[in-house]
Amino acid sequence: MFLAEEKNFIESYGSFIASFFASLVALSIAIWGWKMGSWFKRPKLKVIRLKKYNQNGGLNVWRILIKNVGNETAKNVESEIIEVYDGAIKRENFLPCPLRWANRQNLESYRSLMNILPGQTAFVDLLDEFYRDGKLNMRFGTVISLDDIKDFSYLSNDRSMIKVGIFCENYKTLYFNFKFNLAKRET
Repeated sequence: MFLAEEKNFIESYGSFIASFFASLVALSIAIWGWKMGSWFKRPKLKVIRLKKYNQNGGLNVWRILIKNVGNETAKNVESEIIEVYDGAIKRENFLPCPLRWANRQNLESYRSLMNILPGQTAFVDLLDEFYRDGKLNMRFGTVISLDDIKDFSYLSNDRSMIKVGIFCENYKTLYFNFKFNLAKRET
């Protein structure tokens, strides 16, 4: 009498199961591959420092150095002054203002959003420091100049703090506080 060999479940259906799961993996990569790639490729913005640069004509510019230490371009980056504190008191009549990019050449280009390539450093003008009538003035490095409205344009207290937000389309928002003591000329 002829007896059929008994096969276990894996031997009988193993190739079907393996083919099914391989097809699921291939389909998943085809549908969500762009998202899976973003798990490994992403920008990472880092504030390196705040530094004062001496410009011509007695103007000093305080610049924030922002570096993309990630492996993907940071898209549509913008920085703006969110809040200003005079001493410990929040300035109530202040509206958030975008800051200008220092490494842009003309008025129109530093108003726009900026892409920061991997490894690239970008400079944002936070304050313009200059003397007028023998008095130190610290004017915000905003895109639009509102010199006539002191609360929108200048630090007015000896001890001040500026809260800056750095926004990016494909990275989290960063917030930093910069403190200034104009009486001692410290940051």
